[in-house]
Amino acid sequence: MTVESNAAPKLYTQCVAVYEQMAENSQESAHGQIWTGSLTTMVTDLGYSAGVYTKVSTRLRSMGCATMIQRGAGPIESVWQLNFPPTFDIYEQNKKEIAEKRKERAPKANADDVMQMVHDLNRRLISAEMRLSRLDGNRAIADPDDD
Repeated sequence: MTVESNAAPKLYTQCVAVYEQMAENSQESAHGQIWTGSLTTMVTDLGYSAGVYTKVSTRLRSMGCATMIQRGAGPIESVWQLNFPPTFDIYEQNKKEIAEKRKERAPKANADDVMQMVHDLNRRLISAEMRLSRLDGNRAIADPDDD
């Protein structure tokens, strides 16, 4: 499926741009296509904010397009194996998988749990109100001329 750049999601176009840049500067090895460098520098050189690095690198790994072999830090460059370029179909499928995983991890509360939470919060609120009214009463007794 071909997608026009103006219709493609921003993260997808960023993934494609970063992957293409990595591919242009990669070396062929016995393990496949290997890219070595600073991904954060590349991301900013492409005109994206440094924060895009995390989203793009996570999505490229999640889609299976690239595998981080060595994480870079400071003067140490990261090393990535390039597996295959991202496509819109892969991106969309991966997006659905991520949404399903989030849904599975989301806490599920039943009605009894919600009622218990409401009951507990109500009890805490009543207790706090009682303590506050005692504080107000003590303040009035301690300093009757304050009014």
